[in-house]
Amino acid sequence: MARTELLRRQHDAAVALVEELGACIRSYRSTEDAYDIALKLTKLKGLLRIHFAHEDRMLYPAMISGFDRIAAQTALGFQHEMGGLSAAFEAYASKWALSSDIASAFANFRDESADIFGKLANRIERENEDLYPLADQMQEAA
Repeated sequence: MARTELLRRQHDAAVALVEELGACIRSYRSTEDAYDIALKLTKLKGLLRIHFAHEDRMLYPAMISGFDRIAAQTALGFQHEMGGLSAAFEAYASKWALSSDIASAFANFRDESADIFGKLANRIERENEDLYPLADQMQEAA
């Protein structure tokens, strides 16, 4: 099994949840819709909490301290550029954890969601295309 197989599956699950959330946000009509959004957001928060912990505490450090200089430099660059996304997502998800908060400031929620989901999509795409292949190569070489 490739080192990043589980991480890639988590990415796929996160993308699917973000797409579901996006559809819910686009079709938002009333405070009743906010409840479904809050449930999906809680599910995404749980998934990403586990995912980010694995990446930020295990994958990135292993790559940075490894013998492959290109992998180490890539991981270090990603860590500096996108390492704050975990904390930013936690803050966003905590701020919008209650359906009443979503309903009372839906326009703000929608805008903040678009911003954080864009950053998440960027990280997922770049990790899948640039970082994970290097991590898998390191595993094969070991």
